Amino acid sequence: MKTLVHTFFFLWTTWIFAQPPVVTPGAAGIAKPTGFTVLNGKMIFAGMSSTSGRELFVYDGNTTTLLKEISFSGTFIGSSALDVAMEDPVEFRDRTCIFNNKLYFPASDNPFNQTANSLWCTDGTTAGTVKVFDYTAAGCTNLKYLTVFNGKMYFVGSNINTAQEIWSSDGTLAGTSLLKDIYPGFNSAVSTQFNPNFKVFNGKLYFVANDGTTGYELYATDGTTAGTQKVVDLSNLYTTSERGAFYYGGNYLYFPFQIFNNRLWFTCRPNNTNATDYTNYALYSTDGTEAGTQIFTLPNPNTNSLFINHFALARGFTVANNALYFFARNRLVPTQQGIWKIDTAGNFTYLRAMETYLGDTGTSDTTVENTMREFNGSLYFQGSDGASNSNQAELVLWRLNPSDDSLSMIQGLQTNQVSHFDNSFGLGLVSIVYNNELYFVKTKTGFLSKTNGTAAGTVNVARQMPTTVNATLAMNTIPKELEVSNNSLFFRAAFQLGGTAELWMLTDPNLAVVNTSNGKFKVYPNPTQSYFTIDQLQEQVRVEVFSIEGRSVLQAQCDSQDASVDVSTLPAGVYIVQISTQEKQTSIQILKQ
Repeated sequence: MKTLVHTFFFLWTTWIFAQPPVVTPGAAGIAKPTGFTVLNGKMIFAGMSSTSGRELFVYDGNTTTLLKEISFSGTFIGSSALDVAMEDPVEFRDRTCIFNNKLYFPASDNPFNQTANSLWCTDGTTAGTVKVFDYTAAGCTNLKYLTVFNGKMYFVGSNINTAQEIWSSDGTLAGTSLLKDIYPGFNSAVSTQFNPNFKVFNGKLYFVANDGTTGYELYATDGTTAGTQKVVDLSNLYTTSERGAFYYGGNYLYFPFQIFNNRLWFTCRPNNTNATDYTNYALYSTDGTEAGTQIFTLPNPNTNSLFINHFALARGFTVANNALYFFARNRLVPTQQGIWKIDTAGNFTYLRAMETYLGDTGTSDTTVENTMREFNGSLYFQGSDGASNSNQAELVLWRLNPSDDSLSMIQGLQTNQVSHFDNSFGLGLVSIVYNNELYFVKTKTGFLSKTNGTAAGTVNVARQMPTTVNATLAMNTIPKELEVSNNSLFFRAAFQLGGTAELWMLTDPNLAVVNTSNGKFKVYPNPTQSYFTIDQLQEQVRVEVFSIEGRSVLQAQCDSQDASVDVSTLPAGVYIVQISTQEKQTSIQILKQ
């Protein structure tokens, strides 16, 4: 195996960033890093080298090496194990998943056929990076949108008989099979171009599929063929331009589902609202039954109208403080477009007018795409600085406090450019929490910034001073993502505009592990000798265990089916257990005996 040792570019910072960061250039060699994934105390990512092509690399806290040369003869016609699409962090996320403490991903070990059609997995070691199955043996190819449910992976796949359908796998060739031929014959019920919107809710996996009769509608599965059924037909129409509740006018609607108040919330286009434009996309919720699937209606200001009034094109669903927050428009009152709230009693509140909204990209940690970023009890998102401003160049960083529903701009455009998002920043908010501060990225201006939630505490981190070397650090290499591993913040950047993007690392020398437990989770037994269990776990969480020095030593995924974490191999001592959901992050101290 070829080994490539790569020294990172470092940004050493102080606690208050009073001085500009010192940038130390390292050895070049790995271009276009993406898909930063923390696994077993290491960070795995896709990258491009001149000797190995596009492969997976691993950083263990000290050095970066080629994980394994999957596609041999790396210089042969630019041979690569991974598809070029995986240079995009959204594509990387959609084509991979962590299952049973391993990273699963599609790759090709054939330099003469570089289509990544075989399923591989890795535990972060060379020996532990193996092929699960070849597409010719499993009869399944074009894997995408991998998710975990009830002890198996579910994903979109295809073969020569069924086109693109939902498949499942336990991580072995023998345990990989077609879930159900929803659209019989060589037709696709799902598509690699359309995210099926997988969401686990009340013991079932929900998704969007097309049976060829009613179009794209809501489905659910218990993991069996017989238990894979359509929940409800909301559209009742199937034409060339209108194919079900989630497809209209040649456009497929994808806004991630959300669970709130023991119901699944989503936006779709039924046929009973008498409209022909985007305002017909309405807010729905379901308990998982046809009878329990309901549109959320609003008062109709036109007493003589037969139109049903509702939230139009609702998106950005975020749960906080026992309420659902989102961006939408009152369909029959166009001036009421902006941020809304629904409480557990079904009461709704219009919080603020806003023309444009962009949530988090979902490319960093476990925050769901298009939702608001939670940080220290507040919600953050990009929004226009005025009630009627549709110019995306005027997007600023907003903070919503769920305790009193107040909204405030972190900083206005006229006073400081820190919170200014440029017109090219169309992906959404790229952000992550690091050392109890929120870091976020902008494109055209080339800034990596951070905030503690106040205007005074919002500053630029990279390219802070025009006279310093880091002023040449170009952050315009779209797409963007951030990741925290081994007490450092990782991102991709280049020295000059148009330069080759490489991996950078920012480390705060004053980083300390702080117990931020808010009582949301409890673990037992504590102390423990072999394992601990998260008490009454009802959702999927990411668990990361840190040594008392702050070094990541173990990662795991837990859910209601498997809420235990094996720590038997860790030396005796005090550890910090960090439990993360899409809403909150909790840290708990444990004693390993």
